[in-house]
Order: sequence, then C-alpha cells, then structure tokens
Amino acid sequence: MDLHQSNKLSHKDKYWEIVYKPKLELCNKFIVYIRGTKFLKMIVKPSDIIIIENSPGFHGKIIHSDHMTLAFWEIDKDAIGAEHRHHNEQIAHVLEGEFEFSMEGKTQVCKAGDSVIIPSNVLHGGKALTNCRLMDIFSPAREDFQNTSKK
Repeated sequence: MDLHQSNKLSHKDKYWEIVYKPKLELCNKFIVYIRGTKFLKMIVKPSDIIIIENSPGFHGKIIHSDHMTLAFWEIDKDAIGAEHRHHNEQIAHVLEGEFEFSMEGKTQVCKAGDSVIIPSNVLHGGKALTNCRLMDIFSPAREDFQNTSKK
C-alpha cells in the first residue's frame, strides 16, 4: 500500500495505529502503522526552527529531512549571495520582492512567483533588488546547514 492510498482510510479504521516517538530538538517524528505498513511523518513547528545568517543580509529558517533541505530566507535589500556551487540540486522560489539571479555568467531578475532550477555543481549567486522572501529546496540535504537545529 502506498501513502496516497492510506489517505483514503478512515481514522476509525481498526488497523490505524499511531506511535509517538520524539527525535532531536528540531522536530517531532511520528511513526504511523497502517495495515502493518510503516510510514514516517514529520511535524516541524515554527518555534522549533532557529534563524541563521549564512551571509550578511540572508536570514534563514532551515528544515531538514533525511534527503532534502527546505530553507525560507528573508533577504535585506542589496544583500549579495556570493557565487558558489554545491553538489545539491536546488530550486529557488521568490515569494516576495525582486531577486537578481546569476547562473554560469547569465543574469536574470525574478519576481514573486518565479522559480529558478539550479542543477548540481552549477556556479550561481544573486542580489536582492528589494527586501525579499525566498524559498529554497535542496536535494540531497545540505550537509553544511545540518547544525541549524535548536540545542
């Protein structure tokens, strides 16, 4: 049974069993057993996430799973994300404001609703043209962001 099929089950299903199991300070993990099949869910509360500043003007809230990283950034106007590369694939989505992305020497201005797909090991960076909010998704998880859970 896949997870999509499990969503069709009633909470009254006699095979439904939830076992609570906390893990780390970052989040609570639940192991859910549906008809003998084990599923894992993560619940992350805003109070569980610390804010990091990985470069001047880039304030981020980072959430990790085993294989992905999700980052929400509030970026100050004129803040610059230095050009860099990493083995992680990345999708950057502009939630608010205007952000100038550069990738492999080409530059483009992105506005709210625009997304940028950044392949593995491609040189990229950018600059906030206004105060911005961005969301980044990385796969695999960003190892260099792994120490961002509350202690």
